Amino acid sequence: MFRVARENLRVDRIGLRDGALEPDGTRDLVFDATIQGAFSAVFVVSTSESGEPTYGLRAETLVGSEEVPTELGADIDIGAMTPGIGVIENAAFLNTETGSVRGGEGTHNVTLLVPNAATLHAGSYVRLYVRSPSGALVSSLPIAY
Repeated sequence: MFRVARENLRVDRIGLRDGALEPDGTRDLVFDATIQGAFSAVFVVSTSESGEPTYGLRAETLVGSEEVPTELGADIDIGAMTPGIGVIENAAFLNTETGSVRGGEGTHNVTLLVPNAATLHAGSYVRLYVRSPSGALVSSLPIAY
């Protein structure tokens, strides 16, 4: 499950930089998601209606020089060059101080906070990608923003 949350553009809990888990004065994009199983990174990416990555939003929980997977339409993006994502489960951030995130086995009902860089508008599409500890990517269907 991946959807735009009711709180979308109504809260300010994170900033643009890796590990910026504090308000920055700009209201955040907010999504609800259910993730099944262990994960080592989360990505929210602008896509076409059919789900192909497009230019626009590319936010993730990678940090520093970790490379964004090429499957997400990244040319040379690294964690430090793209907005982070705050991942909340049971009212607490799962992110480490650097912004990275790991989830164990089981079902995770999470809220994803993405800095609002003004790249999404009505008619845009986004997709959630989750990286497993083995490196495999799993994605949601694209959703209309």
